[in-house]
This record gives sequence, C-alpha cells and structure tokens, in this order.
Amino acid sequence: MLRLAPLFLLALAACGTSADTDAPADTDTGSDVVLPPIDDDVTNVAPADYVPANPSRIIFLGDSITAGDGTNEERQLYKAILQENTARWTGFDDVDLQTSFPSITEVVDVSVGGATTDTLLLSQLSDLESQLAFPVSGETVIVFTIGGNDLQAALVPFANAQVVVDKTLGNLGEIIDWLQDPAKFPDGVYIHVTNVYEPTDGIGQYDDCFFGIDFAEKMPYLEDYNQAVADMATEKGFAAVDLRGHFLGHGWNYMDMNVPEHDMDDMTLWMLDDCIHPNPRGHHELRRLFHASITGQPFRYILPAAE
Repeated sequence: MLRLAPLFLLALAACGTSADTDAPADTDTGSDVVLPPIDDDVTNVAPADYVPANPSRIIFLGDSITAGDGTNEERQLYKAILQENTARWTGFDDVDLQTSFPSITEVVDVSVGGATTDTLLLSQLSDLESQLAFPVSGETVIVFTIGGNDLQAALVPFANAQVVVDKTLGNLGEIIDWLQDPAKFPDGVYIHVTNVYEPTDGIGQYDDCFFGIDFAEKMPYLEDYNQAVADMATEKGFAAVDLRGHFLGHGWNYMDMNVPEHDMDDMTLWMLDDCIHPNPRGHHELRRLFHASITGQPFRYILPAAE
C-alpha cells in the first residue's frame, strides 16, 4: 500500500542535557533485552542548570505531533504519558512529570494539527494569551513541536529551499522571543522545542512514502535547519530537543542493515504508516526525550516490555 503524506516532515530539538554515558542500564522492564546506555546520534542543547524548582504549569504548543493527529489513542500521546505514565510502559513509572514535578497543577494546550511557525505566531500565541492572564505567577514549562510543516514547502518543484529554511528560523526566533518576555512569565520560563525529523533514516527515499520520490538532495537543508535550531538555543537560552537524532534508525528504512544509523540492538519502527506521525512507541520515545530535557536527567536506555 502506498503511504501518502500531506506533510513532509515533523517538528521536534534537543534535551536539556546530553545523554549520560555513565548511566547504568535499567532492567526492570519485563523484557530480556537491554539497550546500551549510549545513543551516539543524539545531540542535545540547553543552558546549564535549565531545570525548574517547582513549576506551576506546563504549556503545549505546536503541530499535529503534539495535537494528536494520526493516533486513535489519546492516552498514548507523548503529552499524555509525559504528564502521567501509563501501565503500557512498564519500567517507566517515574518517567513522568506527575512524579518529577507534583507542583504542576495547570496544563494549557493550544497545539493544532497542521500548524506551521506562521500559524503558531498568528494564532496559537493569541490563544495562549486569551487563556492566561499575563503576567502569570510560578515557573512555567513550555513544550512544543514545530517546523516540519514549514519545511515541506522545500519539496515543491523549483522551490528555494534556503528561503524556506530562513523564513522558518526567523519565525521560530520570534516565537522564542515572545515566550521569553519576562513581562509574561516573571517567575521563569523553560522552553523545550524539538528539531525536525523525516521518515527515511537519512536516506531521502522510501518507496511507500511521499509517492516514492527521492528527496536526498534536500537533506542538507534539513540538517542545516536542525543545526541552526541548536545554535539558536545556545544563543537565546532555551532547550533544543534532538528528535531527529533519536529517531534515526527507526524510520521506514529501519530494517536495512546498510543504513548507517541501523540499530541492531532495537530493530523497531517508531512511525505510523502515514510516514509522518510517531506510532505509540515513537510517542513513548518522544516522552523520554522531553522528560530528560525538562528534568535534566539522563535517558534510561531500556526497551519497553514486549506487548
């Protein structure tokens, strides 16, 4: 079956801390398989000590990855299991914000499927302003995925990919500046935004995705964008969560042993058949990325229990 995709890429940027290569593997998973405590593909960027003490609220912005398009189980979305782990993911009972930050009592979600950086600027920030009476008291955590729907425009024939990338980065910078305004969040704001991934594990082509087109020549623009997001995080002082790096080897070429990012220890697909959205395992992995970023804790490199 040919998997058709209305979007090209999905947004997501780096955790708050780099993976702790000395962290021991956790074996309390119901599975006999234990992953090594290293993920060499993940590069995370965040300011030092970027961890709130007692946050009052979490805010979700962004596109369909956060809004929940593409899944029939809302309780398996990353934003749901980030707030409270479900029984499905044994061994991760404490990898949620309910455990890490019981001080969070307010959740605001203005994410919308199909969002771009343009619509986030024009609509979601206005929606956020209408739901919160600025200035708000207490520390605030902000999580979002954005950029993938913008970058799909680079696939259009004769499109100037560099112009697309530059415009998307410009919008992202405006979004970050708006969110970092101390007049809105005087007690502190902690922003965690992902970079952008794609479904071919860096190859740029898979027969059943995007009509089978070969977009390998566009890949450098994706990598440039993701690097620019990391650089922006360093410059402006927010956390860039490396969705791209973590998902490499778990897209639709995950079984191809010739792919450089092939993961022999965990040959699993983390994406839905639409070649765009994370499947339940993918949402679990995204939850892990954000939880590590928000709490400043290392990843726990263990496989979920077999279903």
